[in-house]
Amino acid sequence: MSHFIHPFEIRRVGDQSILVCRNMETVKIGVLVPGRVQLLELACFDILHLMSKSHLASLGLSEALVDSAPNVEISYITSSPAGGSISASSNAQITATHSVKDAEVQPGKLDILLVLGSGTKGPWDQDILDFLRDHLADDSTDVLVGSTGVYLCGDAGVLRGKSVAGPRALQDDLKARYEGVDFVGDRFRWVQDGRLWSGGSMANCNNLVAAYALRSSHFARPVAEIAIAMADIGDRPQQY
Repeated sequence: MSHFIHPFEIRRVGDQSILVCRNMETVKIGVLVPGRVQLLELACFDILHLMSKSHLASLGLSEALVDSAPNVEISYITSSPAGGSISASSNAQITATHSVKDAEVQPGKLDILLVLGSGTKGPWDQDILDFLRDHLADDSTDVLVGSTGVYLCGDAGVLRGKSVAGPRALQDDLKARYEGVDFVGDRFRWVQDGRLWSGGSMANCNNLVAAYALRSSHFARPVAEIAIAMADIGDRPQQY
């Protein structure tokens, strides 16, 4: 989970020394990619990188704002060994940083897990299903599900009893496949149920991540607001 070092430092301001409180949290984010991925979905997590201390500092923003921002560390996770290539739409390739077996991304090690769809409805590697189940069972990680990633979650059996969005055009199919799930994607772009956040198709993933950041304890609200404003997203209502 998040890691801290001592949050205070002595800073010189003119002829005086003042004690400054800094956010030294490192928000550890895992992006679970079960197969080929849509770039439009993958891009949504760049919004959280915009909220990182390093990015905001590079823009020359106020020290107070930069100090309140966390460090952000993003891992790309597949069932294959780290260093392998992940196929993406538009003929792009992404390098996997971790396997689902790696100790650094096991339950209790990640603050946020983004589950991306692959444009298919399965089947999935058993290791991928087990990894997702274990993270939901651990209940220490916020899980964000984008677009057709809802099929992966459904097949992992982690949706029963929850309110879930999912792509608007696929609501009938989702309701037929997964009993005991309240699918509301015909009305909502995103929805939260406890630690599980789910969104609709592709571009709605931006709204999902923006809504999460504004409500998450990992990001100070001014930090989230300025990043969302820079990306010019988040202005669409939750309800269609």
